Amino acid sequence: MLLLGEQPSCIEVLSSHVRGFTAPSFKRFIETDGYFNVLETRGSNFYPFPSSVSKYLSKLFPTLSVGIFFLIKRKNKNGKFFDAQRIKTRFTKTQYFSGDTEPIQEDL
Repeated sequence: MLLLGEQPSCIEVLSSHVRGFTAPSFKRFIETDGYFNVLETRGSNFYPFPSSVSKYLSKLFPTLSVGIFFLIKRKNKNGKFFDAQRIKTRFTKTQYFSGDTEPIQEDL
């Protein structure tokens, strides 16, 4: 699936652990909930080819390059993209500890 530029189903992007990204899966992630738009995608280096061939292939197939770069623009939307409560309820199955609202009172 990676060769086709698609995310393997065994590597979840919108999950609680560090995950790998393909260009299409990163675009879906960053554009989730409408905070950002991906304006442009470019690539750099194309292993195992020499520099002259690598530059050409990276321009032709940027999402298959070793390094993928995104030009991202923030939309005019209030709020935070990474809001722990939103992430916790929207994307993950893992329960996160988000902290007590009251300080702990210890009797000494």
